[in-house]
Amino acid sequence: MGSSLSQPADEEQQAIQLLLRRPIPPACYTHHLWIASCREVSSMSHFHPHTLLFQPDCRLFCPSGTQCPLLAKPSSEHRELFIHATKTTVKALAEGAPPTPVHLRPEITVRIPFVRKAWAIADPTSEGAERREIPDALRGRKVFVWVHGFRQRYFRVISVASHLATRLGCAMPGDSSTTIAYKSGKHSANEGADATPVTGGSSFGAADPVVLAFVWPCHSRKAAYHLARADAAKAAERLTTTLHALRDAGCSVVVVAHSLGCRVALSALLGARDAAVPPLCEHLVLLGAAVDNTCLKEGGEFPVSRLRAVRTSVAHSKHDDVLRRNFRFAEAASGSWGHGTPLGLAGVPSSMSSPVAIPGKCTLHSIDVSHEVSGHNPNLWLLSQQVVLCIKSGMINSSSKAVESGTAAAWSAEAELPLDEMSDEEGIEYGK
Repeated sequence: MGSSLSQPADEEQQAIQLLLRRPIPPACYTHHLWIASCREVSSMSHFHPHTLLFQPDCRLFCPSGTQCPLLAKPSSEHRELFIHATKTTVKALAEGAPPTPVHLRPEITVRIPFVRKAWAIADPTSEGAERREIPDALRGRKVFVWVHGFRQRYFRVISVASHLATRLGCAMPGDSSTTIAYKSGKHSANEGADATPVTGGSSFGAADPVVLAFVWPCHSRKAAYHLARADAAKAAERLTTTLHALRDAGCSVVVVAHSLGCRVALSALLGARDAAVPPLCEHLVLLGAAVDNTCLKEGGEFPVSRLRAVRTSVAHSKHDDVLRRNFRFAEAASGSWGHGTPLGLAGVPSSMSSPVAIPGKCTLHSIDVSHEVSGHNPNLWLLSQQVVLCIKSGMINSSSKAVESGTAAAWSAEAELPLDEMSDEEGIEYGK
């Protein structure tokens, strides 16, 4: 009797071991996913001298690697979609990467693993030609800029940005050819120059959206919140520069920010008082915002009348226990004693009825998604139908329903993890 009960468990362990022994598939790319990074390669806490724009390798490496708790789940879509490798394996993959050429900037030396080319985004006040050299693949596009929160490693950012792209209807590599090839184990582990451009099996049209993840030094240690909060101001300057470059390239921009990333986004979009400045984005969407819920009021830290966005949407959930438990203490530890109720937990104050329309200024909407969002994990917010419809509003030919992907279950499973497990200090990272 006992041996018959243990047989399924033994078979499951054998299946996991076979999965972990699969060859690592080659790098792949998609026009739907880009990164603008002001963070040093292999660092969570240091700024790079330049903000670099590039197409990342969009293989989905699980940040928890072989220690991922989802590996033990039977029939886990997560373990089929994500690559589970050790730190040693990931570091070895990156060590042989050649230098990444930077367009028109040969003096910039950088080595971003599996990135074939990068562009340096210059300050908007500069007159150099490099500021205008935005890749053709981005010019005139609908660009959704994802601004991540606290303690988000490179692979985690790639994962969540891929999730957002999938929810927006982009055919991502994980939806078709890459996943099939990985499951079949046909790829060689040799990660040479044979990187495979993949568009998920569909052509890239002028109306297709692009997700651009903005990567900033958000730190990795739980105790470093005050440092990440301080760095958010400098990161905001880099984000402003990025938004200027996208606007100059004729892009229609939506900024989607989560948690502490909302502070970065709000700081980046805050205009000078009484200055008539054009908007930098059409829509700002704040998810689980780790800022005080009075910050958008006149006299607040980020008055909505000064935001360089045509409209702002605040999605909040009363079930965000991370904000409920940690926000007030973390803000006090950062020296901000007056901050009490987080915007992502309670929404805007009742005195700011929604929608708030300010003639010639930003329009504010507050959306309660408590019935759909049960925590702080960014994947939980992106799984919300109401959140995705809010993000998609204004898209050409957007459907009335959020896109349901065949790989949605993979992110659903990951969204169930406690936040400490999906943003741990010991996660997998190039060079770490």
